[in-house]
Amino acid sequence: MPATQVARGRATLVIAKLDRLGCNIAFISNLMESGVEFVGVDMPQANRFVVHVPAAVAEQTEAISKRTQAAVAVAKARYAGSQSSIGFPSGSCSRAK
Repeated sequence: MPATQVARGRATLVIAKLDRLGCNIAFISNLMESGVEFVGVDMPQANRFVVHVPAAVAEQTEAISKRTQAAVAVAKARYAGSQSSIGFPSGSCSRAK
């Protein structure tokens, strides 16, 4: 039986670390809407807002990463076989030491 069905009674779903819960905003939203009470051991004072915001940020971070990877793949394909390279021209940026 899934934990959400067990916890719908009078039980509380205890989560060791809230960041483990927060990678899927749809899952968190469904959990909140189902009426299941939950608490994070690492942050027992966290409310619905505090739980929802990191999930939204994680989801956006994943979307940005996918778009960046796709853009790099397109750029590599465009410059494949040419003398050009992707990135800064050599010697164009100095590194702080």
